[in-house]
Amino acid sequence: MDKAGFPWFRDPNAPNFQAASKATVRVHGVEPCLTREGGSIPITQVFEEVCDATCVLLPIGASDDGAHSQNEKIDRVNLINGIKTLACYIHELSMLPTEQNAQQKAAAAAAAASRQASNKWRRRCTVDQEMFGCDCLECQ
Repeated sequence: MDKAGFPWFRDPNAPNFQAASKATVRVHGVEPCLTREGGSIPITQVFEEVCDATCVLLPIGASDDGAHSQNEKIDRVNLINGIKTLACYIHELSMLPTEQNAQQKAAAAAAAASRQASNKWRRRCTVDQEMFGCDCLECQ
C-alpha cells in the first residue's frame, strides 16, 4: 500500500466535544448527531500528535456540498454559521472549569495514552522502510 490514513476516534464526552456540542446547539438549535465520519481528514491525527491535544471536527458543510468533487461547494449560510459555531466553540471552551476533577484527569491521561499508542503505528521502521510500527532494536 502506497498511501493510507489511520482511523481516528476520541471520547465524545471529552471537554472539547462538550464545548462543540454546546456551540452547535447555540448556532443550529439542535443537538449534534455524532456520526463518526470525516475519513478524508487524516491530518486530524497528525494535528493531535504535533500539538499534544485532542481535536474535534465542527459541522460546517451540508450533505449535498459534494466534498472533494469537481463541483464542490459551500452555501453562504453554512459558511456564516460555521464561523458562528467556531466563535461559540471558543467561548464554550473558555467557560469550561479550569480545574479538572479526577475523572477528567483520568480521561485526559487515557486520551494521551491512546494518542501515544497510535503514534507507534505511524512510524516507519528504520531498517525496512515498508514496515510500520515495528519493535526492532533500531526503532525502539
